[in-house]
Amino acid sequence: ASTIRFDLKFNASDEPGMVKVVPNPYRAYEDYTREGGGWEGNARNWTEFNRVLKFIHLPRSCTIRICTLAGDIVKTLHYQAPATNPNQGEFDWNLISDGGWSVASGVYVYMVESDLGKQIGKFVIIR
Repeated sequence: ASTIRFDLKFNASDEPGMVKVVPNPYRAYEDYTREGGGWEGNARNWTEFNRVLKFIHLPRSCTIRICTLAGDIVKTLHYQAPATNPNQGEFDWNLISDGGWSVASGVYVYMVESDLGKQIGKFVIIR
C-alpha cells in the first residue's frame, strides 16, 4: 500500500492559553520515529538523544519554564519564531534538563510567558 507523509507545522497563537504539549503523556516505549508516524527521526538512526516533546501553538516570542511538581526548574527554553517563517509556533524539547541529564518519569509543569500573558499547564513523561 502506498502512503503519503505530511509534516504539518503548527502556527503561532495570537491568543493566550492555546499552548499544548504533544504527545501527552510522552511514553518512552512508544515508537515516535518517522516510520512509526512520529517526528523523532528515522528508526535506523534513532538513539535516546533523538527524543522530542513538542510545544505547539506558541506565541511568536516566549519563554518556557519546565518545573517539577515541587517547583524545581528543570529547563528554561527561549522561543523566537524564525524570520523565514514568522507564523511558526512550535518548539522541540529533547527531554534534557539544564544540568544535562535526561528527565525522569513524572508529572511536569510548564509556564509560558509572553506579551500575551502567562499560561500554566502540565504534562507527563512515562519511562
